[in-house]
Amino acid sequence: MTTPDPSRIAREGSLPQTRHLVVGFDGSPPAGEAVAWAAAEANLLDADLHIVLAAFYPAWIAQSGDLAPGVPQPLVAAVEGARHEAELLAAKTLDRSRVTSQIVNDNAGSALTKASETAAAVVVGHRGRGAVTSALLGSVSVATVTHARCTVVVVRGAPGPRPAPRGVIAGVDGSSSSDKAVEYAAAFAARRHAPLHVVAAWQEAPVMGWESVYWEANVLQEWEQTMAAQAEKVAATAAEQVRRAHPGLEVTAEAVNDRPVDALVHGSADAELVVVGARGLGGFQRLLLGSVSRCVLHRASSSVAVVR
Repeated sequence: MTTPDPSRIAREGSLPQTRHLVVGFDGSPPAGEAVAWAAAEANLLDADLHIVLAAFYPAWIAQSGDLAPGVPQPLVAAVEGARHEAELLAAKTLDRSRVTSQIVNDNAGSALTKASETAAAVVVGHRGRGAVTSALLGSVSVATVTHARCTVVVVRGAPGPRPAPRGVIAGVDGSSSSDKAVEYAAAFAARRHAPLHVVAAWQEAPVMGWESVYWEANVLQEWEQTMAAQAEKVAATAAEQVRRAHPGLEVTAEAVNDRPVDALVHGSADAELVVVGARGLGGFQRLLLGSVSRCVLHRASSSVAVVR
């Protein structure tokens, strides 16, 4: 490894302008899983992989007291070591010529959000070094998924050979956001020769407390039949579109009587990846991330892709 340069963090070059994958790394085991996952995905896509390491050190601290201007040498040495570790990890799967890295003097969420502007997708671990142990999802992962300009994959569990390929689950609701999610899920499943399961969830009428006096039994039954039929239509339409685009892909569709979050979280137990749109039909346009996507990210037991 080359001798660390204290000014390198501040003057590191800009991101490559090609379409590539970006992965965040902080030296934690979940970040290592994210690098391995991203390298495998880049290899299947014949794409480049760009590793981003954030080493935020406020300038006012570096320039005060007896500290010399610039980033302290021990910090640079530690980050350079993490850079080298990440590159070696990626090179186990991806040709070394396709791997680049960048050290940024910024907080990790901001650095990855900026990197997303030129990336095909950003990959992060579900929790990094700075997260509270009890947290379901780390703050960097939350910030990146919320503000990124491209698809973000939050990785849970290290990739590796399995006795049989695990399936991919796509949540659909008929929105344009879920259409993009299905397209991503289908392409991902096809690359891995894994089955795709399309899920549309519906619920009974929201009857609570005194409101129930205004609902007659036949009206409730009609509501439920309409909701179930619409969910079945949405799931079947999405599955048929996938079959036309990927003739050899195993695709199943299901309409379930459940909350969308619960249906997807339950399915994640046996899934390789759960794919959702950033915002569905129920989200306000001003929201950066819909409630279903946000809850699935926190509760799923598999990796989750939030598609934009």
